[in-house]
Amino acid sequence: LERVDALVPIANELENSQETEHKGPRFFDFATIKEHVKVEDAIEAVEEAFGKLAQGQVDVPLPMHIGINETDEYGPGDCHIKGGYVSGAPTFTVKLAMVSFYKNLERGLPPGADVC
Repeated sequence: LERVDALVPIANELENSQETEHKGPRFFDFATIKEHVKVEDAIEAVEEAFGKLAQGQVDVPLPMHIGINETDEYGPGDCHIKGGYVSGAPTFTVKLAMVSFYKNLERGLPPGADVC
């Protein structure tokens, strides 16, 4: 997550740059999402998205799973990659979640993390 947090200011800088026409991907950590998204807003957005899904206007590919074998230093663990796009929306979402890396606890790191 430290790497992701370091990218947020860079993404903001690129987005605000007069020299850059292309706006790169944006990364949001859990605290930022929790601070800016109210439950009521999320419920409304989810209801709208499921309505569009029922109308065939959403592309949700099957999740991808990567199993990580255990070594002396890390693992075992899992990586899940999920994504989706609502037709006509200006953005799409990809989520990468890494879970079950329990040896991280020995290093003072969380056993899992994700990037949206």
